[in-house]
Amino acid sequence: MIFDVIIIGAGAAGLMAATRASELGAKVLILEKRAAPGTKLLITGNGRCNLTNNSLDNRSFALKFGKKGSFLLSGLSKFSPAETIDFFFRQGLKTKVEDGGRVFPLSNSSREVLDILISAIKKNGGVFNFSSAVKKIVYQDNKVKELVTIDGKSFSAKNYIITTGGKSYSATGSTGDAYDWLKTAGHNIVEPMPSLTPFIFQDKLIKSLEGLSLKSVKLSMLAGNKKIASEEGAIIFTDNGLSGPAALNLSRHYPRDNENISVVIDFLPQINERELENIFNGKNNFLIKNVLAEFVPMRFTLAILDLCHLEKNLTVNQVARQDRNNLIKYLKAFSLDKPELADFTKAMLTKGGVELKEIDNRTMKSKIISNLLVAGEVLDLDGPTGGYNLQLAWTTGYLAGENSVI
Repeated sequence: MIFDVIIIGAGAAGLMAATRASELGAKVLILEKRAAPGTKLLITGNGRCNLTNNSLDNRSFALKFGKKGSFLLSGLSKFSPAETIDFFFRQGLKTKVEDGGRVFPLSNSSREVLDILISAIKKNGGVFNFSSAVKKIVYQDNKVKELVTIDGKSFSAKNYIITTGGKSYSATGSTGDAYDWLKTAGHNIVEPMPSLTPFIFQDKLIKSLEGLSLKSVKLSMLAGNKKIASEEGAIIFTDNGLSGPAALNLSRHYPRDNENISVVIDFLPQINERELENIFNGKNNFLIKNVLAEFVPMRFTLAILDLCHLEKNLTVNQVARQDRNNLIKYLKAFSLDKPELADFTKAMLTKGGVELKEIDNRTMKSKIISNLLVAGEVLDLDGPTGGYNLQLAWTTGYLAGENSVI
């Protein structure tokens, strides 16, 4: 069978590209290295599938991706969060909106999302080839000539779309294969790094608090005395570091030159130091652990008192001013030095990828290879948690699918 479009990778971006291209009448083949499609899509949002985020206008949405987010503006004008919700609604998917504009299927089932995409593709004649890993891409005269799979089969089409993802969650098939293919074509690849991943620290406090979660803290990343970024939200202490939304989002800002980096935790961002001092002054005869436990869990309170070498049954007026100042410092600016990022096996996303200036943001077409398009996580573009990165996949996949046909 002769195909109009071949798509490499049956993740979110690839499935949306196939849906759009087949909808427009193209004969579409999707090559997927695993035995089934959408492996990573199924685990997004802890299996609930955070489809998108509808809390912002398009420009504000794009800014969530940082300076490079402007790359998305053209695509969002064609396929925004509103179009995403409408697309799935027309396929029979009911959605709900949770805190922060996060959109989920009403069923809380990522399987329902995947089934809708597969059904739409097959209805329009799209063909899946599973357990079909691409070994190499053959180029000729600035075009893709053919694809060769590891079992020696070759496939050719008018146009090709790469949607293989990055390197995060390699068990789902995202192993960074496309980077070498694209380098061979002449594309530049920004070195991939783990993103939306936990931090690792060598600090005794961390281990003692394993499993403890705090709902509202402020994390700041510093290079020397210069603040790089900050995030507010929930954290959870792991056996060797920090995870949770605030920590994961802060990891996006981890610099490639990571010397002299520290993460500073404000455990009580809703209270400034003077207010905290006044609270202590107003409760001189209260046990200090009970005063603190009004704001943070008792387990955490006891750990901080131990860190300050304070007895747990002291009343506030029994704590010397210097010790009280030290306690406030720990609560408002606890510094953890030399953070490391957990590797790609723990990362939700990849930072880095194909240089954006080499891709036409209106079409997702390569500016180097005339019949090649690129979409999804393989691009050098990453956003925070909350549905932003799936919307990146839907938007760029939609554009790639549409422009592989017209």
